[in-house]
Amino acid sequence: MTAVTVVLLVDNAPAPGEVLDALQELVVETTLDAPGTFRLRLGTGLSPRGEWPLLEADRFSAGQSVRIGAVIGTVPLPVFLFAGYAATRSVVYGENAGDSSVEVGGLDATGLMNLQDRTQAWPNLPDAVIAAQIFAGYKLVPQVSPTGPVLIEPEGTTVQRGSDIRFLRRLARRNGFEVFTLPQANTGIEVGHFHQVSAEGLPVATLAVRAGSASGVTDLRIGHDMLRATTVTADAMDLRHSGQSAEVTAVSSTTGGTSVLSGLSPTPVTRLTGTALTGAGDLRTAAQALVDRAALAIVAEGTVDASVGPLRPGDPIRLAGAGPAYSGPWLVRKVVHRITPRAYSQRFTAVRNAVGDSGLLGALGG
Repeated sequence: MTAVTVVLLVDNAPAPGEVLDALQELVVETTLDAPGTFRLRLGTGLSPRGEWPLLEADRFSAGQSVRIGAVIGTVPLPVFLFAGYAATRSVVYGENAGDSSVEVGGLDATGLMNLQDRTQAWPNLPDAVIAAQIFAGYKLVPQVSPTGPVLIEPEGTTVQRGSDIRFLRRLARRNGFEVFTLPQANTGIEVGHFHQVSAEGLPVATLAVRAGSASGVTDLRIGHDMLRATTVTADAMDLRHSGQSAEVTAVSSTTGGTSVLSGLSPTPVTRLTGTALTGAGDLRTAAQALVDRAALAIVAEGTVDASVGPLRPGDPIRLAGAGPAYSGPWLVRKVVHRITPRAYSQRFTAVRNAVGDSGLLGALGG
């Protein structure tokens, strides 16, 4: 069994030894679709002096920064899994010795970004610059991909109505991007991401299915929503432009041999409305983004142990030995890390938009 040591920083300082010694379970969940969270369960009990350790009022107070990492195996440095803030605390007072515990929970910065609704104009700025400025307001290092300006005076102005993260998700959707935060693996510094993610590229892990001692994944389940994929049409008109329209009938790239859109009859069609976009190019980008997102209709869930380096949302992986339909590249969208004093496991969710494999590895059955 691979040894795992938890690294816990509170307000940028190592947590006291009595906290780590009391660890019963640590669960870290990171995903492309919602705020990242952690849940830390610590054992406590009534002392001979009538006190409850770890229940001091100022321990894990609201808004304290929390960074969580793990030293895995013989690697001397931690890999950071979470960066965020304490948000909840609960206590279970058991009737018997050893049954009491305190549980601390928290959210990453996207949770804070949902606390305040606001109305704000962002004139003459590309979506990427808007995202970078919002990230900077939360002391996040921005990692953004360039975008073109969507609305330029006097044609119009991009206006935010709602919380920062809901606004950023709207901007991300129309560009075909994801918006999420993750710590840098080696430093724990929190990074704000606003860019595309893809299953293409070098996989961080190849997970063998039912391969005996060489198996890389257990409890694997794969589901395919065969009616989720869709084509998209979009149109718009304003006082300064004639009618503009766009139609997208194929995904921008496939992660396998045959797109999930192939062979659907009748062809599904979704009409995209309410985008506030007026240019044909911008409409096409937004329509393509919706087609690509809807095509991620094949979902895999599985469990890996510490022998597989920590997976992160946005990582490309490969499944091998899952049969001709489902072997090949996948994109990780969610990871749940579960650490106890005796075990470490990762439960991942990954997606793809095609069946079958392509290229040399596919021909060889990888």
